[in-house]
Amino acid sequence: MKIGLFADPHYSTETLVLNRRPSLSYEKVNEVMTNFSNQNVDMVICLGDLINAEHEREQNVTNLTKISSLIKSFNLPFHCLFGNHDAQTFDAIDFEQISGFKMSPYSVDTNDIRFIFLNANYTDDENPYSVGKNPWKNSYIPQAELTWLEKTLSSAKRACVCSHQNLDERDNPHVIRNAAKVRELIEKSNNVSYVFSGHYHKGYETKINDINYFTPKALCIEEEINYNIIEI
Repeated sequence: MKIGLFADPHYSTETLVLNRRPSLSYEKVNEVMTNFSNQNVDMVICLGDLINAEHEREQNVTNLTKISSLIKSFNLPFHCLFGNHDAQTFDAIDFEQISGFKMSPYSVDTNDIRFIFLNANYTDDENPYSVGKNPWKNSYIPQAELTWLEKTLSSAKRACVCSHQNLDERDNPHVIRNAAKVRELIEKSNNVSYVFSGHYHKGYETKINDINYFTPKALCIEEEINYNIIEI
């Protein structure tokens, strides 16, 4: 099964934010989706931060509508993680209604593989992120979601876990606070071969107890067009 991955477009009309070029992301996403279509991928996953917040809500609605409409025009099976910048801009209900993309956590079974999409946009006191606030160094999977994850993994033949924030074991602010607990559940299930994440713009990959942890480079960086096609 061929999976098309990209992460962190941060689309907005702004031309420069740090080393990011958010205004270029519309054309970058168009090129990436075109490549995925030409290479007949079975599924496309955006690993979060589809948009970047601007000052006016109306502009944010326009940006999210525009980029999500572009993605849907390709008619490819598509899933989008709810990133911390998405959560800074919209609450989960608004993001889902405007974009038309299902809000995590949820799972979908394709080709005997269960894809599990997590939402770590919570602080370690289990309060969800709110519009206008982005405590990105404090991300957490709440207990109710952990319980759901364990149950969802237990009935899967094969599984792939996806999150915006990172689940590997680095000492890094991009890593989910209770990542060790999440990894424990993943390893216990004995059916996960890949964990895909975004958030860390430089990209990163490692293997922990025979499970591959992969973070693509961010799409918003400079003029780079970063994406991956992975067969699982």
